[in-house]
Amino acid sequence: VRILGLAKNGLTSSLPSFVGTMSSLKHLDLSNNRFFGKIPCQWGAQLSNLIQIDLSSNNEINGSIPSEFGLLSSLGSADSFSGLIVDRTGLTGTVPMEVCRLRKQTGFFFLLDCTDHSFCGCCDDFC
Repeated sequence: VRILGLAKNGLTSSLPSFVGTMSSLKHLDLSNNRFFGKIPCQWGAQLSNLIQIDLSSNNEINGSIPSEFGLLSSLGSADSFSGLIVDRTGLTGTVPMEVCRLRKQTGFFFLLDCTDHSFCGCCDDFC
């Protein structure tokens, strides 16, 4: 499976850790559902082909962005990780520096949409 699109399906569950076993996954869209809980750190550690994650509009997702998401970079590749969309979730804390470094490592456009969040700290690497 390269694309897993389950947006707007009214799904109610914790974020599925089995997604971390889908090694060929490139796009993950779980937006506009009722997922809750923390983002599994296995996603960042095991999904080296992932290009984009959209978790937006899942208000019950909480905790912080796992630092393991900094491992989502396939250096110099056109398929480098390019998007983390987490607007309208309950994520808090700081954006891990490992995630901030992705833009400099890949040289490609990187989108981190944190609209309506209470993240603290600053991520100068996005500027």
